[in-house]
Amino acid sequence: MNTIDPDAELKARIAEVKERFAAESVGGKVSVRRDDGLYRHLEVELPKASAYWFEVMTWPGALAITGHTGSTSSAATRT
Repeated sequence: MNTIDPDAELKARIAEVKERFAAESVGGKVSVRRDDGLYRHLEVELPKASAYWFEVMTWPGALAITGHTGSTSSAATRT
């Protein structure tokens, strides 16, 4: 009896993304602008990638990512 892996397509896509990231991150750089507990600011430069640079910032209950392609943020809701 043959079994079909329902996640085969997803696994193949993940493998492609890993390979692409490995190639595009060569020569990349991560700079820590701030690392103070829950307050962090990282700057990532990937000169060979389609996302040439982006920044990641965190503070209590929030995350923001910004870069040359735009920005997004997320915050925890209080209950």
